[in-house]
Amino acid sequence: MYPNDGVLRLAMRGRAAYHMNWCDAHMWAYAEFNNLDELVTEDLEHDRLYGNVRNVNPFRAGK
Repeated sequence: MYPNDGVLRLAMRGRAAYHMNWCDAHMWAYAEFNNLDELVTEDLEHDRLYGNVRNVNPFRAGK
């Protein structure tokens, strides 16, 4: 998967709006751009909605 203009713009927006670091913002932007419902990572707040993407922490999902 290679970044395109839309993904990069979303990543910059996510970095500013949600105070994400660049790697997290870029990962979120791919999910948002491709209309994915969930992003599975321990690096973001569990069960929080970022745009249209809900973050799921795989180590807290059952708690």
